[in-house]
Amino acid sequence: MHEKAGDFYEKMNILDRALDSYVQGHAFRKAVDLAKRAYPTHVVTLEEEWGDWLSTQKQLDLAIEHYVQAGIFNKAIEAAIAARKWNRAVQLIAPQRPDVARPYYKQIARHYAEVRQLEQAEKFFINAGEFVEAFEMYVRANKWDQAYQVITRYLPESEYTMIQVSEARKFEGEGHFKEAEKMYLAANEPDLAINMYKKAKMYDQMIRLVMKFRADLLKDTHHHLAQALENEGNLKQAEHHYIEGGAWSYAVDMYRAHDMWEEALRVAKANGS
Repeated sequence: MHEKAGDFYEKMNILDRALDSYVQGHAFRKAVDLAKRAYPTHVVTLEEEWGDWLSTQKQLDLAIEHYVQAGIFNKAIEAAIAARKWNRAVQLIAPQRPDVARPYYKQIARHYAEVRQLEQAEKFFINAGEFVEAFEMYVRANKWDQAYQVITRYLPESEYTMIQVSEARKFEGEGHFKEAEKMYLAANEPDLAINMYKKAKMYDQMIRLVMKFRADLLKDTHHHLAQALENEGNLKQAEHHYIEGGAWSYAVDMYRAHDMWEEALRVAKANGS
């Protein structure tokens, strides 16, 4: 009954009691109308209280404009984001100081990234100064060219190389070796990609990269792999790498040491005189 009481107080010209009653009854429209006529300095506070009340009632889209009228732009922006009124949020953020705007731009960018509007997301990540997050978004979407453009446009080489290596290690840890290889190579770190495949015992992929980037070490690589495989008891694979490394006689010696004479003779006949 507070609103009714406010009406009576106003008719009796007891305006301060009328205003209090309207506020207690959440009759903010009447409260603001009265304040504009009788207490203009109260209008801003009332607009903010009106916005707060609407927010508690989950009427966030209505709350936005009352916060704007009150000049409380952080609450207006937060209400717009919570109401998923993204365009309105952007309009409200644009005039704000960069230090105020950045956290909000980041929230908006993450929304657009979630709904796969990547160009929009990139724009707001850049406005937020979150260059690495824009890069990671494109990487996860397999948009390698866009990822490279973002990282090289906004960061110095020393920084973006470290970030690429860090991202590659994440992929490696998740078992996504092809993606990790791409990222290591983009960072101009082929040795890290080679070592990754070595640790994962993906020797064909390892040799492929050695042939491409470290051709001078190819024979030595085959030899080291062959020895490691021999020690593991994987003689057939060890034979392959001994032969590829031009050390077929080591394969013969390996089979002789295991009293596997037929295998030793087969390798000798196929490779020797």
